[in-house]
Amino acid sequence: MTNATFTAQQLTAGQQELAQKQAHYIEGLKAEGNPDLLQQVQTAATGTYGASGTLSIQSYLIYSVVRIDLEYTDSKKKVHFEGRAWGVGAGAVESFGGGPFVAPEVLVGDCGFHVQFGAASGGIAQVTCWRDNFGALGQITAAAIGAGATEMGGTGTWTWA
Repeated sequence: MTNATFTAQQLTAGQQELAQKQAHYIEGLKAEGNPDLLQQVQTAATGTYGASGTLSIQSYLIYSVVRIDLEYTDSKKKVHFEGRAWGVGAGAVESFGGGPFVAPEVLVGDCGFHVQFGAASGGIAQVTCWRDNFGALGQITAAAIGAGATEMGGTGTWTWA
């Protein structure tokens, strides 16, 4: 596993990317014409906090297992994610990364997620989590040290570690 430092600049960039994803989600809900879900998402708490930890992805052609162990930078609270995804890909990544996430008390529970990686020189692995009635919950970005490539979506659960 690669261990590295997750910097304040990386957190800021991640927060900006997550805010763009949330705005895109809200625009999609507006276009879909779902006022109840749109209201829930627009009134949800949107603060994000820095968290870092390990990301493990095992992909088997059309199926992936994703595990994340995070520690929040300020509170030192720890959470664990395990999810299953379907899509196209093969390979494995285990690395250290970080990114912006909602408060751990909000994060814990079931969610949808998108995982992508291209393991090569300078490759990136990223997992973004969301809930339909909330929008973006957070994302971890890590160096994709390993082999293969994956693009999948699925569901998983965050628990206290």
